[in-house]
Amino acid sequence: MRSRWILAILSVVIAAVGACATLPFGQPEVRSVRPRIMGIDFSGVSMAFDVDVYNPNPLPIMSPRLKYALNVEGSRFFDAETTSSINLPAGKAGMVTFPVRVSYSDLWRTYQKLANAPEANYTLDGAFVFPIRGRSLQLPFSHGGTFPILRPPTFSDIKVRVGEMSLADARIDVDAAMKNPNVFPLGIKDLGYALKLGNVQLGDLTARTDEILNAGEKGQLSLSGKVSAFSAVVNLIRGGAIGGAAILPEGSIETPYGAVRLPK
Repeated sequence: MRSRWILAILSVVIAAVGACATLPFGQPEVRSVRPRIMGIDFSGVSMAFDVDVYNPNPLPIMSPRLKYALNVEGSRFFDAETTSSINLPAGKAGMVTFPVRVSYSDLWRTYQKLANAPEANYTLDGAFVFPIRGRSLQLPFSHGGTFPILRPPTFSDIKVRVGEMSLADARIDVDAAMKNPNVFPLGIKDLGYALKLGNVQLGDLTARTDEILNAGEKGQLSLSGKVSAFSAVVNLIRGGAIGGAAILPEGSIETPYGAVRLPK
C-alpha cells in the first residue's frame, strides 16, 4: 500500500515537472538605452550605455553575453563582445551598463571628413545572448546619437601694438577674437596665454576675457605685458611686419564632463 502511494506521488511530481518544462518562455524586452559621457580629453571620449532589460520570467537570467558594434557616420568603427556581470531579476527590469571608448586618432584616420568636426553621428547596434534551456536566445537593440569631439579654443583677428613706453620697458597690447568650436560651453578662467611673434615667444601676459564661452560662441580676448623698450619685439611691432602672430593658450579648460588640460 505504501509503495502505491509513493508511486502516485512520484507520478504527480513528474507530471508537474513536465508541465513546467513545456511552459512558454517569455522573451526579455529592451525598454531603454541611455548613453552617458563619462569623460573627455584631447585623445578621445569615454561613454557608458545603460540598457534597461525587462525579464518577464519567474526565474532570473544569469550573466547574459553582450555583443555590440559602433558605427560612425554610417560605417563600422569597431565591434566587441563581453559578459555582463549582473543578473536580470525575475519579473523585473534590470540594468546592464557597458563602456565604450572612442579614440580621436583612430576616428580621424578612418573618417577624414571629421578632422575639423565638433561632433560625430553614431549608431550602436547590439544583442544580448541569453542561455535558455540549452539554447541561445538573442535580443537585439539599437541606439543612435552623437558624441562630441573636443577642440581647443581658436583665435583670429590678432592685433598687436606697442602701448605705454618708458626708458626701461614698453607695454605690449594684444586684441583678438576667441572662439569656442565645441558643441558645449568651455570654462576658460584658468587659461594662461603666450604670444608668439615669429621666433619670439612672450609669456607672463595679463588676460581680460569672459570666464565662459558658450557652444560656438566668439568672444573678445585682450592681453597685455611688458618687454624691454629696446628689444627687437618693439622694433618689429613698430615696423608693422608682424605677420604670423599666434596666441598659445596653456592651462586647463572646464567642460561639462570635467577639467581638461591643454596639450603642450
